[in-house]
Amino acid sequence: MLGTFKKFVLIAACSAGLSACTTTPTFTRDELFVTRSSTKSPADLHQAVRDYVKQQSWLYVGDNKLKNGEVTQVRICIPKIASNVWSAGMHVAAIMPCGHMGIYQEGGVTKVTMLHPRFLGMLDPHPEVQKVAEDSTGPFLTMLNDITK
Repeated sequence: MLGTFKKFVLIAACSAGLSACTTTPTFTRDELFVTRSSTKSPADLHQAVRDYVKQQSWLYVGDNKLKNGEVTQVRICIPKIASNVWSAGMHVAAIMPCGHMGIYQEGGVTKVTMLHPRFLGMLDPHPEVQKVAEDSTGPFLTMLNDITK
């Protein structure tokens, strides 16, 4: 587990541009983040997330405005998929909920970005955490494709 955690810290340090980073990360940005573009406004895309989550009976945990309101951070979870993750230990509360998203505009285009669910498995090798990462990938990618139409 420590090796996986060190990889994650190294990736975060390199992404932040820290000068102490001398090793190339194992994972690329495209492997850790899923980004989709949409013709919808950020507010409409945010509402599409809320509507989709409600329709699927998922859990809308909350949202925050960041960077002076330029970015909306959204947190969602799929309770059915995550129900057994607690067998890994209560420490997994730090990585829950399962979906971490940001909605923003860049170059006049609305975008939504999400941490790929594989990040969960990078933080904890427990089989149930790995299963949550695998089982949530399809539903989350489907959601991103559907809400950005």
